[in-house]
Amino acid sequence: MFKPNYSITPDILNNLIKTAEAKAEVLNYLKVLEDLPKLAEHEKITEKAILKIHKLLTADVLENPADCGAYRNRQVVIGNKLTGVITFRPPDTEDVPVLMKEFVKWLSSKDASETNPVLTAGISHYEFVRIHPFIDGNGRTARTLASLILYLRGQIALTERQMRIVERINNSGFITNKTIREMFKLSDEAALKEIKKLLSAGVVKSED
Repeated sequence: MFKPNYSITPDILNNLIKTAEAKAEVLNYLKVLEDLPKLAEHEKITEKAILKIHKLLTADVLENPADCGAYRNRQVVIGNKLTGVITFRPPDTEDVPVLMKEFVKWLSSKDASETNPVLTAGISHYEFVRIHPFIDGNGRTARTLASLILYLRGQIALTERQMRIVERINNSGFITNKTIREMFKLSDEAALKEIKKLLSAGVVKSED
């Protein structure tokens, strides 16, 4: 009988688990993007739709399955695991339900509908990540939500890089070629290409 001359160590097992989770993340994300038309109820984004998006994105990914498609029930912080330095502390857990109701209400407001759809998507992405309503998967859910907003408004979905550029513009009011190069470690030509894409889509305007 064949016996392998190696054993699976805890480190190898952890790496295999992480690889499987990473693969599941990608497959889930692609599947959700394919199903965008089905995710909005009567062409409106609801809390129910957002919870469903998160559940689909995090299936077979989160350590605790009960966290899939459910607002967080404990406090989380963003920081450096090695140094312990906290870089961002989201709102308190008990405030999440109210903040999400206000967020969804804004998405359906006249103000949001009269704003450039790309800017609305960028603002929603920023605010969603700020609220950080889930234990994990907030970034993926925010990107999917932004894509859904653009789909409902008849726009093409932006890439993650383009969404970050729009977020930067929302925060500072402008962006430069140099800033894009530094953000993504791109060449001057590649940064210019990103700007041209956003200009042609009408997302940004150049200063005369």
